[in-house]
Parts: sequence; structure tokens; C-alpha cells
Amino acid sequence: MIKDMSSIAREFFKLPESERLKMYSDDPSKTTRLSTSFNVRTEKLSNWRDFLRLRCYPLEDYVQEWPNNPPSFREQVGEYCTSVRGLKPELTYGLPGHTDCNLITVLLQDDVPGLQVLRNGKWVAVNPIPNTFIVNIGDMMQVISNDKYKSVLHRAVVNCNSERISIPTFYCPSPDAVIGPAKDLISHDQPAMYRNFTYAEYFEKFWNRGLAN
Repeated sequence: MIKDMSSIAREFFKLPESERLKMYSDDPSKTTRLSTSFNVRTEKLSNWRDFLRLRCYPLEDYVQEWPNNPPSFREQVGEYCTSVRGLKPELTYGLPGHTDCNLITVLLQDDVPGLQVLRNGKWVAVNPIPNTFIVNIGDMMQVISNDKYKSVLHRAVVNCNSERISIPTFYCPSPDAVIGPAKDLISHDQPAMYRNFTYAEYFEKFWNRGLAN
């Protein structure tokens, strides 16, 4: 299944540009969209990447929006999205992560190195291990834990010899979910480090500020 998912992702990005552009949008509110860089509306320096973002839960609500080319795309990606939920990400809340705006990210990457995380002021390579996932904590976990767990900056370094495919599955709160420090983690000695806010409010600010910030 992992090999099939990596293969179908590579097939999609090798489709003719005219076919891929059928899915293009720079509107972050769209549930299915192809785009490039991060936020082309605001950024002055673009990131060297293209991405296809798919809303996948509940699967039956969104799968008809997905590309139907390659022909097996919906079937294979749907199987992957369903299976990856079986990893029980709630059991990995204690792992260190990087700055995604969501709660937890389950990342599948191919065998081409490129992912790095910032540790002790230095960029450290996260080299791929075949058939494994990387589970990262996002910004919402930092808020809920009242800074007990920190988001860690990450980046992807371009490989001059090979293209690189990565497939992240983002676990996000609902847009109207109110996010704030857990009450059990607030005390006289450890006051709340964040005010309460909705996930939609945070996502809008995250999107507008761009990855470079």
C-alpha cells in the first residue's frame, strides 16, 4: 500500500501540465486543490515545490472531488487515507515535531533525502527509512500543552539529482473548534501562555504570514 501510494503520487505529478492544472487553485479554503509554493498571493520569495492537497475525512464527502487521472488515483489514495487513520496518532502526542499549523502530521516520504529539522540551532537531516512514517506534533499541540511540547522548525532541501515525493496526512481540528491551553496545565506557577482562539482564526493568520515567518 505504501509503495502504491508513493507510485500514484509520482504518476499524478508526471501528468501533462494541462491535466494537472484542472485542479489548480490558490484559495486555501478549497478542500481539493493543486498549488505551488505556499501562498503565492503574499510571498515575495517562492518555495520550490508543487503540492496537491486533499480533504479526506469523511472520505465519502470528498472523494468525488479528487482527480480521476491517473485512473486508480481515487481508489489507491482512498485506501491509503483510510489505512493511515489506523495508526492511532493519539498515541504519539509526546513526540517532538515541526511547525505545521495542525495538531499532528503523519508523514510518508520516498527514499530521497531532503527533510531537515532545526535542533539546537542546527539543521539536522531526517533520512528516510523504507516503509516507515514520521509523526510530528504541530502548533495546536504546543498551544494545548501550554508550551510543554514545542513545535520544531522544519524544511525540505532540494535534491539536485532526484525529484522527491512526500505525502503528509494532517490531523486538524474543525474550523470552529476553540483551541487553548489545557486547564490541567495552567497554575499559579505556570500561567496560560496563549489565549483561546478558533482553529479557523489561527489558520487564516498562519496562511497569511507565509512559511518564511
